Formats: sequence, structure tokens, C-alpha cells
Amino acid sequence: MNDRIIKWIYQLILIFFSIEYVGNGVLSVYRLIIFPLSCLCLILLFSKPKQQYTLNLSFFISLVLGWLTICQGLLDSNMLFPIFTLPLVLCVIQFIGLKRHVVVNYSLIFSLYSIPHILSVVFNKYELLAGRFCGLHKDPNFCGIYLSIAVIGAVFYALNQENNKFFRILQILNITISMLLIFWTGSRGCMLIFLLVIAFYFYSSKRIHAAVKILITCCAIYSYFYITSYIESLPIWVDPDVDLIDSILCRFQSDKMEGGSHRTLLWQTAFSEMEANSAYFIPIGSEYAMRSTPNGYAHNTFIDFLLEMGLFPGFLFDIVIFITILKSCKNIINKKYNDEFLLLEILSILVLFQLFFLSAYSQKITWLVIVFLFSSSRNKHLLKNDTFNNNSDVQRGGVYHEVHS
Repeated sequence: MNDRIIKWIYQLILIFFSIEYVGNGVLSVYRLIIFPLSCLCLILLFSKPKQQYTLNLSFFISLVLGWLTICQGLLDSNMLFPIFTLPLVLCVIQFIGLKRHVVVNYSLIFSLYSIPHILSVVFNKYELLAGRFCGLHKDPNFCGIYLSIAVIGAVFYALNQENNKFFRILQILNITISMLLIFWTGSRGCMLIFLLVIAFYFYSSKRIHAAVKILITCCAIYSYFYITSYIESLPIWVDPDVDLIDSILCRFQSDKMEGGSHRTLLWQTAFSEMEANSAYFIPIGSEYAMRSTPNGYAHNTFIDFLLEMGLFPGFLFDIVIFITILKSCKNIINKKYNDEFLLLEILSILVLFQLFFLSAYSQKITWLVIVFLFSSSRNKHLLKNDTFNNNSDVQRGGVYHEVHS
């Protein structure tokens, strides 16, 4: 009974995380629901047998967030966000690292992340920023992140032959609507990274015939030159009220793409400020470093870690993340993951690459995907079967299944 409660609490945490950003700063879905649930789940998980890596990873992530808390105090910034984030990430690490693996339908849960934004359109309660779709979020780029998570979850659900056919068809509809909303967000980073991740998985898959890959490649090349030609023919700016599609497409013009909305200049400013202030161990903070820029952000989460944690500590943390990403990509190519961990790895890589163009060190989604990446890359429940058809020895009728590595 205790095991079933743990599973349901964990699933509720992930489901509510689709709207964790909703709130007024003081009161939010995260603080009112997810935080207490994470603490409760963590208490229940405490005595459960776990894989060895969970202790090391829990210590490491606690050390990182602990140091970040100290740095926030030194910078007179928000010390609460790393403190409030710690129970969530430890809960995820402890749950995924259980010796007796709990079956969770991650694909279904993550596919639901589009629902709040779809409903915002249905009930005409969505936010817009310069004509770009934000859904229930305040920022179109972060809205794109949650929608891309939903697409990945829906794809995995639809491709799993064991799922109900009717619901698989609904997921295809979910994919279509979510892709349209992603386009409406106008988030170039989201769209480009999404295409790169899909292309990586497509070309690394041994189940797709070489002839199909060649055909798709030819179509993609033709489409690229056709769309690029059309985009360059557009005016510099198109009013979204006049033509929404063209207003988004003109954001991809070469002149606008070269500097990434001046992101390269922002990154240079961040490094110049760190060097000028000798911020090798003691951070200077994003607010101070980017004070001379128009929006005050570095627009790069990995640079944010350097600014908020100090150059050397932040760099070490970035290195650990990038090494884990490379390891995960290698495992994906070698098909070492079952569908559950493959989903977590692709989802984590997708979001982290998008965060290369966004400042999100204080966003809970950043830390969630980091621990997903770390946990699934070190988990011993790796199956040798193909991606979407789990033929392992699973007790379908029970809560648990044993996987022997």
C-alpha cells in the first residue's frame, strides 16, 4: 500500500508540474502543491532500497544547490528558489533510483503538458507577447519548452503499440495542435532545437530503412531552400494582426538569425564582466553582470550558472552536464535504453539545448530535466530491447517489475 501511495504522489507531482509556473510569486502551484508533495514523497522514499548511484547523485545535487543558496545570499538575491527546489530533485532521484523499479507512464504524463495551453486557446484566456503565443505562461519561449515536452511524450505514447488505439489517435491530434502552437510561439530556439533532436533520433535509428532516410533528406533539403527563399523575400517586420504566419517566419531572416537577437553580444558581456571582476569563485550575479544590457539577461542558462555560482564552480557543473549529455547521446545511438529511459533522455536533451538560448537557472524545469538526465543516464534498469516495444519481464498487472541488468 505504501508503494502504491509513493507512485501516485510521484505521478501527481509530475502532472502538476505542467502548470508549476502558475501563481503570483508568493503563492504558486509549486509552493502550494508540488513542494509539500515532494517533501511527503521524499519521506516515504527514505527507507526504500535504492541503487548505489542515488546516494552519490543526491549528495552532488545537494552540494550544487547548497552552494547556489550561499551564492544567492552573497548576492542578496532569492535564496528560497534553490531551497524550495531541493526536495523536488531529491524526490525524482530517489524514485528513479529505486532498486525495485516502479512503472510510470511518463509518455502519457508528459503528453498532458500541452493541455493547459490548448485549453487557454479554447477558452480565450491565453497570453500574447508581440503577437507570439504564451499560453498560460508569461514567456513564449518557455511556453514552447512545455509544448515540446508534450510533443515528445505524445510521440512516444502514439508509437507504443501496447497503448489503446483510440488514445494513440488522440495523441496524434495532440502532436498536431502542439506543433502549431509551438510555431505560434515564434520561439526560434525551440523550433530549431526540436528539429535537430528529431533529426538526431531519426538518423541514429536502425529501424528506419536507409532509402527512407535518403528520401526524407532530399525532401528536407528542397523544403529548406524553398522556405528560406520565401523568408528572405518577406519585409523586415510583418504585423501579426495582418499575417500571423509571415510575422513569425520573418523572425528567421538571416540578418536576425546571425546574432541570435544579439545573444552573442550578451554572452561576450557576461564573460567580460566576470573577467573584470575576477569572479572566479565568488559570483557577481546575472543582474550586475548584465546591468548594461537592454533586458538584463544573458539568455544562456549555462552562462547563468557561471554568473550565479562563480566561474570555476559553474564551469565544473556545466562540464558535468555536457559530459552526461554526450554519454546519453552515445547510449541512445547504441539503443541501450528502454522506452521509459529513452523518453527521459531525449526530453532532457531537448530542453537543455533550448536553455542554451534562455536564462532559466532559477526555473524549476531546468533542475527537473537535469536530474532526469543524471538519473536515467546512471540507472541500471537499462533494457536491450528496441525503443518502443518493451518485451522485458514485466508484471503488467502489478505495480512493480524487476529488471536485471
